[in-house]
Amino acid sequence: DEKWEDGTVNSEALEQSNDTAAIMPPTSAPWERRAVIDLSAIRNNVKQVVDLVAPAAVMAVVKADGYGHGALQVATAALEAGAGWVGCAHVTEALALREAGLDAPMLAWLHTQDTPFDDAIEAGIDLGVSGWDLDAIAAAARRLQAPARIHLKVDTGLGRNGSTMADLPSLLQRASEYQEAGLLRVVGVFSHLAVADEPERPETDMQLAVFDEAIALVEAAGFDLEVRHIANTPGILSRPDSHHELVRLGLGLYGLSPFENESPDSFGLRPAMKLVTRVANV
Repeated sequence: DEKWEDGTVNSEALEQSNDTAAIMPPTSAPWERRAVIDLSAIRNNVKQVVDLVAPAAVMAVVKADGYGHGALQVATAALEAGAGWVGCAHVTEALALREAGLDAPMLAWLHTQDTPFDDAIEAGIDLGVSGWDLDAIAAAARRLQAPARIHLKVDTGLGRNGSTMADLPSLLQRASEYQEAGLLRVVGVFSHLAVADEPERPETDMQLAVFDEAIALVEAAGFDLEVRHIANTPGILSRPDSHHELVRLGLGLYGLSPFENESPDSFGLRPAMKLVTRVANV
């Protein structure tokens, strides 16, 4: 597909290829520079990881408009290639994909006071919970008289968001009360690896140990988990002990290696984007 920034589609290019998206300026003038996206590379990258992590499922992370590659196009290609989930940072990103017709399991995990939790619950979007957002999600579920599906996020060392281990017992107590009231279901627990792209560093071992402790606490609180997930692309490629039931594929989805001294080729990955321009002066 050839896609213009204003959302119009170049039908002539559409006939030429179903695997290439060119993001171009909204003008009738000839292009001077463009980003060309190879969707066959996206499919290849997903298939490589699906085979690597089986029986774990793969979540294709398409936040920030698929890192500039086109969220809808990338998510569609990833699902076609075997991804089982779609991941977004913000609920509004996930809602746009729902409105475009994607019905795959979907998770959004970074929230603000203005996040439309009601819309997310109605659209069947799973929600990450770090702490304060649990009460807001429960309030939305009460208004709708429909339970939310939530994944509890634990801060195992990154320090970006997620419940600390010290706060986790309190969060579990509140979540249990809301679940008993029929306002939500805790279906997942997750975290994020901070430095797995530097395999020699000990922090990844420390984070995985904390994550195991968190899982034990969540399960001891009586929650029946569907998925546990902490592996990002470097975790996927270097730490099979981090795979659990679900992995989150971000950087590798777009064909890049997270490791300084290893090329994408060494993992069977193909970069999906190239930048194209025309020579003006020599």
